[in-house]
Amino acid sequence: MPLERSLLNDLRYRVAVENAERARMLAVPIPAVADADTIATAERLLGFAIHPDLVELYTKVANGGFGPEYFLLGVGEAGHRADTNRSAEAEYQAFRAKDPEQPSSFWPARVLPIHHWGCAIYTCIDCDSDEGTLYRFDPNGVDDDWSTAWLLEGRTLAHWLRGWLDDDDLFECDQPFWPRAKERGLR
Repeated sequence: MPLERSLLNDLRYRVAVENAERARMLAVPIPAVADADTIATAERLLGFAIHPDLVELYTKVANGGFGPEYFLLGVGEAGHRADTNRSAEAEYQAFRAKDPEQPSSFWPARVLPIHHWGCAIYTCIDCDSDEGTLYRFDPNGVDDDWSTAWLLEGRTLAHWLRGWLDDDDLFECDQPFWPRAKERGLR
């Protein structure tokens, strides 16, 4: 189901206002929208389709670089990057690789990191879910049971974006653990 037209219009307006403010302050501009080739290349690297709502956001609003805290991650060379200097698809690939220092760690298949909060905390979208379910990855305080690093955000991408527009506190996440995270991590 595509993002509502009113949500897209509100996002375009806020991104334009923020981009104008960044230009006034000589700050890094918000990336332009991604084209179909950029999306196709990212999907080829990922090995799965990016959630359609996220594709719509990247191709109709901006290729990341807006939103709360450290901003929405983009795709491809021109998309907004995390503080690791990686795009969303590169972050996913890095997180899916086995970590010899943390052998019990895992990253669920087709769960794309889309927003970095800092301190290794990410909001991620389940690209297998029809509605665009969001999960929170927070490895802080995890010992051996990495399934405790995964929480339900209790929002879809559309609700999360609306919350940002409404200045909701999106960092607060008092939702339960995601019980199937480890099962998805073994794929």
